[in-house]
Amino acid sequence: MSTNSYRLKHSIDSDEFEDQSKSTWCHRNWFRLLFVIILTVLTIGTISYLIIVLYKDALKEKALAKKKKDWIKKWKIIEPYVKHFPLGFMLGFIRNLIVLAIERYIDT
Repeated sequence: MSTNSYRLKHSIDSDEFEDQSKSTWCHRNWFRLLFVIILTVLTIGTISYLIIVLYKDALKEKALAKKKKDWIKKWKIIEPYVKHFPLGFMLGFIRNLIVLAIERYIDT
């Protein structure tokens, strides 16, 4: 009888141990899954943020290129007068200031 009770007790302990190991295994997998989900969310968030920033920069560059093109078009109209006036050097200086201002605005 005592051997049977020993086996019964041992089998109960082993079942508890197996349940505990399964529980630990489940918890370990949940933590791994949670960790992978957090990393995935952070990666997707970072990639989407970079895409949005690059898209905004592209739109800004496009708008600045259009403004510069408009200024060049306006300068082409004024340029012949600047060359023939006696105060052409003064208008040329003003033109250079305008060009510098445009370039500085584009750089910022």
